[in-house]
Amino acid sequence: MNLEPVQRDDFSAGFFDAAAAGRLAARRCDQGHYLPATQGYMGPAIRCPHCRSAAIEWVDVSGEATLVSWTVVHLKDATRLAGLVELAEGPWMFAALDVESPTSLEVGGALRVRFVQPDGGEAMPVFSPA
Repeated sequence: MNLEPVQRDDFSAGFFDAAAAGRLAARRCDQGHYLPATQGYMGPAIRCPHCRSAAIEWVDVSGEATLVSWTVVHLKDATRLAGLVELAEGPWMFAALDVESPTSLEVGGALRVRFVQPDGGEAMPVFSPA
């Protein structure tokens, strides 16, 4: 699978440290609430939107997921599948999908994470049918 390299920043270091070790991480507060993808993966959250706790950390999750939706992204030199997946622990995240054909995908389908390392970038999660 050919992905564009992504670089870490201070906020995403915990996510990419886990990915480099072959583990998927999500943000969770000290009260056990997982943060939504828009607050947990795509930018810093100062407080948990559920309970307002400020104690938020990266924690390992199982890597099991269910497909919520997907789209085919047509680029100049490639076609890629991007999906919205619901992790077994509850939060949703955006991720690359690796399947033979988009016609093999179905909403509610079971997925499992694996990691790819683009040249010059961080290890990235990619989901495939379980």
